[in-house]
Amino acid sequence: MFKFYLTFLEEYSPYSNKKYDKKNLVVVGNGWGSRGLLSTINYNKYNVTIISKDNYFNYTPLLAQSLDVNKNLSNTFIPNNNKKINIIESNVTNFDNKEFGKNDFVYFDKNKKIKYDYLVFCHGADVATYQIEGLNENNVHFFKNYNNMIDLKKDLQSLKTKSNIAIMGCGPTGIEIISSLIDMNFNRKHNIYAIDGMSRPISIFDKKLSDTVLNLWKKENINIMMNSIVEKIDNKKIYFNKNKIDYDLGIWCGGVCSNILTRNVLKSLEYTHYLNGIPVNEKMMIQGNGFTIPNAFAIGDCNLVNNARYPKTAQIAYKQGQYLGRELNKNYINDSSIKPFTSSDFGQFCYIGKNISIYQGPYFSNSGYITNVMNKIVQVYNYFKTV
Repeated sequence: MFKFYLTFLEEYSPYSNKKYDKKNLVVVGNGWGSRGLLSTINYNKYNVTIISKDNYFNYTPLLAQSLDVNKNLSNTFIPNNNKKINIIESNVTNFDNKEFGKNDFVYFDKNKKIKYDYLVFCHGADVATYQIEGLNENNVHFFKNYNNMIDLKKDLQSLKTKSNIAIMGCGPTGIEIISSLIDMNFNRKHNIYAIDGMSRPISIFDKKLSDTVLNLWKKENINIMMNSIVEKIDNKKIYFNKNKIDYDLGIWCGGVCSNILTRNVLKSLEYTHYLNGIPVNEKMMIQGNGFTIPNAFAIGDCNLVNNARYPKTAQIAYKQGQYLGRELNKNYINDSSIKPFTSSDFGQFCYIGKNISIYQGPYFSNSGYITNVMNKIVQVYNYFKTV
């Protein structure tokens, strides 16, 4: 069995709580998984501590739309105002493995520690870069959180007319960024390139929905470059498929990959090969290389669920958090009492611009203005569910 020692970058005052009748629940991360967990956990049973570098929640469905200066979408930044929660603002970076069992502690700032009875990792994932040369060194924006949005918004507003804007990766994030540029009429003032290695945009959706996107892009003079795998980037050009284009501002919208914290957890769990997440069983309990840890869990983008293929979406992370909170409320769960996680697919919306959204569900798909109204209703509902 193992005990995890956590090392932090920032110093914070020690956590202490005299309510020893409660169990101590430590949550690493402050994203959708954490939000779901906090919505169902019983604070009469648990002292809850969140460890995160950010003392706020990113409402990610509105990030791309927030690029539009004509829209007042400041609510993408939601502070943590729950007084029932202890928050340590710090960045978890490393683990040492010791015996897991009695007197489990989370260690930080070298000599400080927090005792926990249950530990939940929901620290998300990084944007996948595929080791592309020059991607991290040049004028290329990543787009994952509120600060990314603010930085990109500033640079977009400072562009000279007829600049080349390259969006690399045409999944939901790339699509919604392009939609905001269209709504801001950037496609009239600048040259916008939609670049993806797949044969069509938003390939996880039906082909007819991809065609809806392509038709809108053609109408709005977007330069469409499918089947274009980025190989190299310098400060002026993007190289792919033995071709190249000039760019003034690049936006990278790759998939997700394990971050440094997840990789260090995997080492502590005795995995010697790369995994794109912390392995968990159907109960979200962390699985080491040949063993299960009954009081440590991983949810959301940082996990890897055995024998199940759940997409790494905000919807799934939130549901896993809700599920774990409900199960933790049941008499301080153990391995035999917890029920497996199951989830229904409610589908996914994507805004594509000009007041048009597309929807891919388990039973049908749709696009248009009415779909966009439904998209907005769902966004409002989910927003008030998370605040």
